Amino acid sequence: MLESPLAADVPRGDFLGATITVHSARSKSAKLHAGTDCTQVRARDTTTAQVPLIV
Repeated sequence: MLESPLAADVPRGDFLGATITVHSARSKSAKLHAGTDCTQVRARDTTTAQVPLIV
């Protein structure tokens, strides 16, 4: 699913409302990543957040 975010019409089923951990650079336009070791994260200083999956 590289570069392919889930569209709003993709059913989340049992995962709806589940909390996931995401990482991003510290900027307003930063993208979310599943891990700090992702090769697409170019910043050294990252932030971590807990985000619920919603519709």
